[in-house]
Amino acid sequence: MVSFIIDDTHLRRLSPTARHELLKLLAADFSQLRTEFADRAWAPDKDMSYPLTPDEARVLIRGITDAGRKMLRVFARNFDGQIGRGEVQALMATTGHTDYEQLSQEVSGITQSLRSITGNYDAWLFNFRADDWVWDETSGTYAKGQYFISGPAILSLRQAFGIGTPAEATST
Repeated sequence: MVSFIIDDTHLRRLSPTARHELLKLLAADFSQLRTEFADRAWAPDKDMSYPLTPDEARVLIRGITDAGRKMLRVFARNFDGQIGRGEVQALMATTGHTDYEQLSQEVSGITQSLRSITGNYDAWLFNFRADDWVWDETSGTYAKGQYFISGPAILSLRQAFGIGTPAEATST
């Protein structure tokens, strides 16, 4: 798969007709995702990740970095029936990041992509419990920590990666 990033500088360099066609195409894709799922219930105060759909999960996976895809796959594989977990050390090893700041930037990038796809600018996938995190002063990074993805989002990610089945996603 080939991904392209077209920033506002590139967009301005297109002819008005090309720019209009591209924006119309993108608007139709995102509009369908937003309107189709706009009435979903979401309880962020109950540690529930944004209720990502399988279609949104596929769009998200296609639009993020390779390291981000690897990271999300860790959550999809480490599923206990309710949540997908990602230990910070395993996520860093999987993504190839050498310090926590890089991993944190990856989390932020995925969150920004999710918000763009869903049109919900408060949406998030990753949650954590502060008590699970341990800072190591010697190494200047986290020695222990864990993110988790919960609710329909983890089922959708599993389905998008071909790990979960559609029946599994509807049975919870």
